Amino acid sequence: MPSQRKPSQHQLLKNLKKNLLNATRIAVIGVGSELRGDDVAGVLVAKAIQKSKERSANLKAFVGCTAPENITGEVCRYLKKAEGKSAHIILVDAAQMDMQYGSTKILEAEAISGTSFSTHVLPLAILIAYFQKQIDCSISVIGIQPKDTSFGNKPSKEVIHAIDIVASTIIRAIPGCPRASRKQRK
Repeated sequence: MPSQRKPSQHQLLKNLKKNLLNATRIAVIGVGSELRGDDVAGVLVAKAIQKSKERSANLKAFVGCTAPENITGEVCRYLKKAEGKSAHIILVDAAQMDMQYGSTKILEAEAISGTSFSTHVLPLAILIAYFQKQIDCSISVIGIQPKDTSFGNKPSKEVIHAIDIVASTIIRAIPGCPRASRKQRK
């Protein structure tokens, strides 16, 4: 197991809130293979957000699986309703970051070329460039450190735990989220 310390949920929330400060419309795109163990992490985060009753009206999750380029039209139509740079995309995927299994980290969109994402047909860097050109939006990438991405395996308990944390943290980070407001008052 990689030995680096696991970043806290608090740090993930703090970084996301900073990235989403001026966002009026947010799209979460879950990426990964449903057949390769922990590689499904991004897909399961998107599905958890879709099912959430606490999700803000300005947040929509999309399941991109191994070919997120297939949903670019749907994402662009959703985000083009935002004014200018107030549109934001959060890409979520399993990423080899040499951290503890289940660790999460916001990766700078410009610096993801050095990070290993496992099963996409199209590299995330190309997908990011496409979105930025089409809709002039900001983009955050959340990586989840996988334990095992072998074919036919189920997700590890470490990544299942991270999926719940990432989904709830994204929901809480959205500006104007009722749940975030309640927690801040306490």
